[in-house]
Amino acid sequence: MEELLASNIIVFLLDSACRRIPTRKNLDQHKVIDQESLRPCVLCEGREETSNHLFLHCEVSRNVWLNMFRCLDFNFPISSYLFIHL
Repeated sequence: MEELLASNIIVFLLDSACRRIPTRKNLDQHKVIDQESLRPCVLCEGREETSNHLFLHCEVSRNVWLNMFRCLDFNFPISSYLFIHL
């Protein structure tokens, strides 16, 4: 069970780094949604919803990461790009 969880996490991280997460920006590029449906980030309604923004730069997700690291007493610098974390 733990191996399955670890492999799922690895696949998710790779998909995130390779920009294969179905963010609004990716859905627009692949013509899944039209330009009128392209709205800002679903969490903060700030910038364009990309993988980097959604997981690293969005104020909501950034606060989640920082609080999680603080609870674990773990100092981890959050980079500008997901690929760097791999």
